[in-house]
Amino acid sequence: MPTADPGLLDHDRCFSVSFANLVFGPGATREVGDHARELGLAVHLDGARLWNAAVAAGVRHVVYTSFVGSDASNPSMAAKDHIITEQLLRQSGLDFTFLRNAQYSEAVLDAMGPAVIASGLMLSVAGDGAMAFVCRDDCAAAAAAVLASSGHEGQTYDITGPDLISYREVAQLIADVSGAPVTFELTDEAGLYAMFDALGIPRKPVDGQNVNNFPWNSDDMVSFEVAVRDGYFAVFSNHVEQLTGRRPRSLRSLLEDNRDALMAGAARIAAPA
Repeated sequence: MPTADPGLLDHDRCFSVSFANLVFGPGATREVGDHARELGLAVHLDGARLWNAAVAAGVRHVVYTSFVGSDASNPSMAAKDHIITEQLLRQSGLDFTFLRNAQYSEAVLDAMGPAVIASGLMLSVAGDGAMAFVCRDDCAAAAAAVLASSGHEGQTYDITGPDLISYREVAQLIADVSGAPVTFELTDEAGLYAMFDALGIPRKPVDGQNVNNFPWNSDDMVSFEVAVRDGYFAVFSNHVEQLTGRRPRSLRSLLEDNRDALMAGAARIAAPA
């Protein structure tokens, strides 16, 4: 279960966990959109056993990679497992640290950006709701800093990028970097579902089914954009710099430095089957 070398951390018996792996087994991946209720049940049933096993193994401190806006009222399906896990850890008696990561900037580079360039359209519920997109390297550096130092017990860190950016601004950024025309259009939940339906994206997750090499499901994405629109993910902090001593990388920097990959992704989507 530990994701760090225990020999490096004996002073604290501290480890970082992905709770889905603990519940469903090493290497397991579960799509929260379809399994939120199942996951909640599994976590509640297995949580005490898992944390008791951790205590028996001598673990005293769990560092958990969570998600920004993990509040019980958040409508996003993607936040549900994190909300439950945080609750169980608070009740476990173990010391804990929560690293609440914002949406990865790489999601724009690898998925959102190519799709928008290929279609020329960003259809969105999120509108002017904002997210402080963060690069994975900054998340990893922040986690390493916590694991390698002391004094983080009971702390919650919001691991965000340097700017709060709306989806409307993301559309403009994609256009600026790519040079491709991009239209941003607001829609409602029904309109966004209709777009995903037309792309062949299932409403519920289907094991082994990918669309453009991504395991999409529209329940997850629509509820995520609703949460963005309603401000649940409009979280910004200086915690990356506080923990690592460096400012986090911006979404613009990532896209500009990886423009070739961005355009190649768009070409793959646009190419005929």
